[in-house]
Amino acid sequence: MSKSQKNILEKNGILVNRARKSSYCQEGDIGRVVRYVIRQREFEDRADELISWGACGLPEWEDADVIVETFRVPQRQYRRKGAFGRFLDHEVYDFSPFEQTEMESRNLEVDGIGRAMARNIYREGFQVLYAVHRKADSGDLHIHFVINTVNFKTGKKRHENKTAVSERRKAFHEIVNEEIRKAQSKKRILEKAFS
Repeated sequence: MSKSQKNILEKNGILVNRARKSSYCQEGDIGRVVRYVIRQREFEDRADELISWGACGLPEWEDADVIVETFRVPQRQYRRKGAFGRFLDHEVYDFSPFEQTEMESRNLEVDGIGRAMARNIYREGFQVLYAVHRKADSGDLHIHFVINTVNFKTGKKRHENKTAVSERRKAFHEIVNEEIRKAQSKKRILEKAFS
């Protein structure tokens, strides 16, 4: 691995697709994962890790039950012979220490970054729920994305592969880096204005 590749890996966060073979193939998985990411499970013990949550194509002003039901609407339109397959994709973007330090030192709104990332997925025609978490033990930031596997525009299923995840990872890095660049630029403008 070259030095520049290593620097890129250290600078950028990691996008992990948690969908594996036979995972999220039960309709009940929708409610389980939605309640987990927005911390609305019965006997919730990690509510303090939730910073914010939002959605594109889902009613973010409602609770988990309404979100789950809205998530199912496009899935009811999907018809195919055989098993339905995955009902959702679950991705997690872990911010790198560099990104987290830059965001915190510049008071960047992590929810805005999560929403921008979610809009990228929504533009493809998929409902998406996102939730920003800060791990209680380490303080590390990450964003969960719960993505409907049925396209609300076309009614077709989402097919994931390494290339698609890699492209989304690059898009997410660009979003985070652009927000950091904007904050740096604003800081320079303010410093010049008041010096």
